[in-house]
Amino acid sequence: MRKRFFICACISALLLTACGGAKATSKYAVSVEDAEHFVEKAAQKEIFESYDEVISYLTKGQSYAYIRLNGYDGELLMVTVNVCADDNEDRNPLELYYTIFAKDGNDVSSIGDKYFYGGKECPLAIGDGMLFSCAPDEIVSYSVYDDSTTGEMFLVHMASLSKYYHEDGEPYCLGFVSDPNDPIWSIDADPEEAYAEWEQKYSNAKKIKFTVVK
Repeated sequence: MRKRFFICACISALLLTACGGAKATSKYAVSVEDAEHFVEKAAQKEIFESYDEVISYLTKGQSYAYIRLNGYDGELLMVTVNVCADDNEDRNPLELYYTIFAKDGNDVSSIGDKYFYGGKECPLAIGDGMLFSCAPDEIVSYSVYDDSTTGEMFLVHMASLSKYYHEDGEPYCLGFVSDPNDPIWSIDADPEEAYAEWEQKYSNAKKIKFTVVK
């Protein structure tokens, strides 16, 4: 039995420390408000001619990496900026905001952006053609979905699983796993078994190596 989830276009409120290989000093962290769509804001446009043009708008301390994900034929460009809380007087980076750009014909544009709060324990990683954007006791992964009805591409959850604890310390899991053949649908899965399976997938994934702009 499958259940319909429109899980692609929503921007997850996942918050991150600068740990996915994109570490920068605190003076390069920006506010939460400034982080959102930071490349588009700098360029004053949403469509670019190339990945190189996107990178040209990055400033010192920001970073980028080329990645490959299921659902897209070719390289994607992932860019990041360190974020600090608005009330953080020392401007220590508390989280990371990332955007993924894709080529569609002669145009390059964003197909998704997220906040990440995995910390040093849970760096951003790629495994089995999926982006793992995890945190302690939370497994989250994405691939690319190409909607043939609208012609749009976007990031779609492949799994979103969390571990919680009862008052007596006994753990339990909640979340969903998407159908790998049609990821806008979920499949029936035991949450505890699914969490263990996807935790192993994440442990086998390779940490993303970012190039930091000097």
